[in-house]
Amino acid sequence: MCGKGQECWDESVNAHQDTPGTHPAADPADGLPQQSTEAVPRPGPPRPGAPLAGPPEPDPTLPGAPLPGAPASAVSEPRPPQRQASQPFGAPHASPAPHASPAPDSEAATRLARERNVWLCTSRANGTPHVTPVWFVHHLGRWWIGSDERAVKIRNIRRSPTVSLALEDGDHPLVAEGTTRVLTTPFPPEIVAAFREKYGWDVSASRPGAGARVLLEVRTVRWLLAGTAQ
Repeated sequence: MCGKGQECWDESVNAHQDTPGTHPAADPADGLPQQSTEAVPRPGPPRPGAPLAGPPEPDPTLPGAPLPGAPASAVSEPRPPQRQASQPFGAPHASPAPHASPAPDSEAATRLARERNVWLCTSRANGTPHVTPVWFVHHLGRWWIGSDERAVKIRNIRRSPTVSLALEDGDHPLVAEGTTRVLTTPFPPEIVAAFREKYGWDVSASRPGAGARVLLEVRTVRWLLAGTAQ
């Protein structure tokens, strides 16, 4: 050994710390960190009774992902758009429904288009009949009659919508029975145009002191008499 053994040993320790490569294992006495030589344990099968690992948490940024804390059943397939209900007849600018009882024959259809007056029979509250002549148009198998809201026939129809109608010619009667609906303005444009063409008159025009205008839509339930007088 050289006389500077201790000094040479100190230099060798300092040298190996700055040299790249594999260094000898550090001695606990020198204060350097030690590298563990034990194998890293790998995950094995779960112990009996231990809870199983669940599925990975869903990414909340993806479409259709449930909200945090929501059950899996909360995610459902998108529903198809619901079809909107059709607009009921009598709403603004609605068209007349085409389903109705047609005229019994071609001659009756011609008279319904040509004749100007029809007798309308309604029932009062005490059961007695109320009969009045009115202007009308027959369009798409239905009778259309204009009136003032305060008229007796309107009050009767609101209570009992069943009515009878008869054309004026007693030698060649045409009588029908039907059910009635009372429509408020605005009236169907084609019905307003039909009244204007037949009578040169605006069926929707109100009169002073008579209340609002209404339109009667009468659907024929059955034809009671058509042809010749009996």
